[in-house]
Amino acid sequence: MDERIRKPLVALLIPILLIPAVVILFIAGKVMLTGGGEAVPESKALESLAVPAVASVVRSQAPGAVAGNPSMGSDSYGGLFIGWGGNIVEVRSNRSLLDEPDPALSSFAPTAEGLVLTVRKDRLGYVANGAVQDRVTLPSDKMRVERIASDKVLLFGPVVSTKTWAVYMVAKGGAYSKLFTFPGEIGAVAGADDGFFFAASGGIYRAEFGKRVVPVLYFPSRPGIRSLAYDSGRRALFLSLGDAVYVLLEGRLVRLLDKVSGTLCLRHDGLFILSEARQELLKVDNIFN
Repeated sequence: MDERIRKPLVALLIPILLIPAVVILFIAGKVMLTGGGEAVPESKALESLAVPAVASVVRSQAPGAVAGNPSMGSDSYGGLFIGWGGNIVEVRSNRSLLDEPDPALSSFAPTAEGLVLTVRKDRLGYVANGAVQDRVTLPSDKMRVERIASDKVLLFGPVVSTKTWAVYMVAKGGAYSKLFTFPGEIGAVAGADDGFFFAASGGIYRAEFGKRVVPVLYFPSRPGIRSLAYDSGRRALFLSLGDAVYVLLEGRLVRLLDKVSGTLCLRHDGLFILSEARQELLKVDNIFN
């Protein structure tokens, strides 16, 4: 087939084929969570959990600062970064990366090389010399960037022309390539073994690089999933919903914390929660026995 005809044809067929597939995934995911109306089977998940201890690490210095698109990330050098009020702060040193707050800064991700990638309006850039350096034009001004592995960074956001959402892989230098599109809004992503999890349309899905997307959970009656974090060693997926933090462990969804939620970041030294409601960064220890 002529290449000029094949590419538009493929672009037209992908949304047509994907939408019925996603409907099937929704149904399958609902069955996986509810067991077709039966009780969720007992497991040893509860026995694996201890009594979590929550402590405050740092508080916002300005009222309402956290409301400015709260975000968080961790690099390979042990640095923990929080973003609120238009700035990015390294927690351990309490150092702001920007000389002046930038209200247009909406998302960031520290890389393994120590570079901090940024999304500012519809531009992908990085932090240098105390300011955001815009570089690459993005398909939307509502994109978000997330590091999901030591060598992998994703972009995700809406595709305005098709009213879908897309996930992109970012290469060194800022070039990005589309992995797939999805008909529902993607609210959060987190790295996983050989792929990543993403939350969308009342459910959680797992994407395997170059292979498939499969449903994990479906709960339309719950508030929206705000953030995800994955512990690959224990195969535990943490979820931040509107009013609580849950953990999916051994096929069972368990409420971990009540009246606490926010942006999640899992590190070797604990689970961190950037809480918009509390205006502070929290650390959770003693999660597992």
